[in-house]
Amino acid sequence: MKNFILISLILLTSVIHGQTFTPLINNLNPVPIYNGYQVKIGETAEHLALRPKITKLTGKVPIVLIGASTPSSIYKELIKFNIQLTNYEFINCGHGATDIYDYLDLNNVAWQTIRNNVAAAGYRMSQIKWVIMSHDDLKSQSNLFPEAAQILADKEIEFVQLLKQSGQFKNLKVVDIFSRLNADKITDPKFKSPSDYHTCLAAKIAVESTYSTNHLINGVWITDAPSMWTAGETIRSDGFAFKYAWCKVESDGIVGPHIYSEGAAYCADWLFNYCKRYPEFK
Repeated sequence: MKNFILISLILLTSVIHGQTFTPLINNLNPVPIYNGYQVKIGETAEHLALRPKITKLTGKVPIVLIGASTPSSIYKELIKFNIQLTNYEFINCGHGATDIYDYLDLNNVAWQTIRNNVAAAGYRMSQIKWVIMSHDDLKSQSNLFPEAAQILADKEIEFVQLLKQSGQFKNLKVVDIFSRLNADKITDPKFKSPSDYHTCLAAKIAVESTYSTNHLINGVWITDAPSMWTAGETIRSDGFAFKYAWCKVESDGIVGPHIYSEGAAYCADWLFNYCKRYPEFK
């Protein structure tokens, strides 16, 4: 499997290409370990220092938000913060019932949503330099460890490459990938655990794969720092927490990936404050 041996070695060490990195942890105390793999990369000083600064020329800098229905629910809350921003603007381009494979098809309706919403906000696709996204894999049917996470990671890397190579976001510089929320209570077979964990690990693998390319994929800097995965309702040491009460029970009694509005608002607030760690964001 593509880069599997290299990535496996990366996952098991914090010394890469002669550089020492902070251990890759989930920021939980105690740190949860799943089959020997620590969950979250966390940002190191070395990694963060290589992030390109995104500044405005005129007007505001658009931040495109990509993902399926649950991320889109979070985005609907996140764009409410636009009124507080001087230099930046969030654009919700989420599209329900999609996964990473839909976004790899430029003819998919999800892409039409992106194009329409960027234009409606008053921007050109060429102006997009920053993307925040969350993806799942609903088509590979693998729930094996770590194969499922590796497959999704490969597709996320392919998607970042597509964004630039296709010319859709030809000036893209930064992509923040966040994972799904905890799915311990989800009964929908497509989304139940450990698929939630795999989305977190996939982002971690994708980011780690860039250590040999100066932390870039086709010139784009990526991070998985805005992870939302938690070990159940355990409060992370950075303060992020998940509540099972956020999980929605659908009309057929199945618990799916959707969350109630209070959960979406909480996650949006956390994402907004996460963006504040970047010095130019205001």
